[in-house]
Amino acid sequence: MVKGFSSDVIEIIVDRVPPKVYFSDVTLPSSAHPTSKEYFIQFTEDINCRRPFLFNILIRGLDNESDLTELKDDDGIHVICVDQSVKFRFDRETYDQQNLDMLLKSNIQVHLYGVQDLAGNFQSSNFSMPMSMNAQ
Repeated sequence: MVKGFSSDVIEIIVDRVPPKVYFSDVTLPSSAHPTSKEYFIQFTEDINCRRPFLFNILIRGLDNESDLTELKDDDGIHVICVDQSVKFRFDRETYDQQNLDMLLKSNIQVHLYGVQDLAGNFQSSNFSMPMSMNAQ
């Protein structure tokens, strides 16, 4: 006689799908000053928001190559990561006022790269979007 055993079926789901940008709001309303708005990029799933962040957000001025200005987290922009979203705003307290003013009068490029979901999958392509910062 063969003795057997019985157990419940165990399902394992392997997530190999990287996070993708679902929606972004990096546009500037014509009536707002660029430093008064919070910008955000939302993903299709929860992302790794532990500090220090694995992702990088970088803002570059595009108009004047000789005065190229770059802003990073805690170095001119304030970044918040919650669930599926990366939010940022310009931070006048941590960045040189003259350089920030120069940047905010130009066209900029927002780059977000290195985003990882909770399963460890990295974003397959970098998010990059131009913005015109000329307040009207």
